[in-house]
Formats: sequence, structure tokens, C-alpha cells
Amino acid sequence: MLSFQNIPASLGMGCAVIAYLAYRRLARGRGVDLHGEVANERDSLRSVVETLPDLMALAKQSRIAIAESQGLLGSEAMQQWLQELEADVTEAKLLGSQVPAADIEPAEQSVMGLDIRLVEILALSIPANKLADKYRLSLSADEADSKKLLDQSKKSAELPPALEPSMSLVAPS
Repeated sequence: MLSFQNIPASLGMGCAVIAYLAYRRLARGRGVDLHGEVANERDSLRSVVETLPDLMALAKQSRIAIAESQGLLGSEAMQQWLQELEADVTEAKLLGSQVPAADIEPAEQSVMGLDIRLVEILALSIPANKLADKYRLSLSADEADSKKLLDQSKKSAELPPALEPSMSLVAPS
């Protein structure tokens, strides 16, 4: 979601992408295969965007299972996480609708047109990769939490039974 606070960051990322492209062009020289580069970046973006819904659904299932096992399913933190997830799902759908088509139009066969297409694809890749990383990290954190819960349940199963009140801890004399 774009807000006034995000404009400097978005502008900075766009400038960084353009500077990176210029650097790569200078480093490679004139023999740049922009058609292949555009196709590779587009396919990479498409694969990330296509995996986002499944990744987010898996993260949701995992987070709900962990929260349920901890008795925190109705907590404010869980509700906030679910609201963030809904916003991210909407953003992922928007990103999916903006992924360029697989074919390159004849008007974009020029170097300038291919450069513009490449910048557009790289600009879409930034938020797509950010979302994918966010939910991969969420799954990793949930996995660590589930391991802790499993360890705690194993330890509680291994504890010796409590002493009965009638039993004395002092040896008979």
C-alpha cells in the first residue's frame, strides 16, 4: 500500500534499480541480450508471484496452529497478524495482475523499450520478493515455535510424579 511515508523509499528503490541497470550495461559492453534478460526476470517474477498465494495460505495455517496450541488464537496479536495477511494477499493479487505478458510487443523491440520493460519488472520484483521473504520467515519462526512446544511437552511428560502429601521427605529414624 503506497502512502506518503513510502514515497522516498519507493523513489530510492527505483533509482537504485536504474543505477544498477546502467552499471550492468557498462560492465557488459554493447553485446547485451536484453530480450533474454527481460524474459528471465519476467519468468522469475512470475514464479514468485505464483507461489505467493500458497506460501501465504501455508503461513496462515501454521500461525493458526501455533496460536491454537498456545491458547492465543483470539489474541490481539493474532488478529493483527491476520489483518496484515489480508492486506498482503490483496497486494499479492495486485502484483499478479501487473506481471507483464510473456510476449514482447514489436514496439518494445528497441533497446529503450526493453530497458523500460526490465525496469518495470524489477520494480515489481522488489515488493513480490519482500512478501515472499516475509512469509518464509514467518514459517521459519513458526517451525521454531513448534519445536519449542514439542520439547516442552516432552519435558513435561518426563517429569516424575508429584509427591503425595502423606509421604515424608525425611527418612524414618
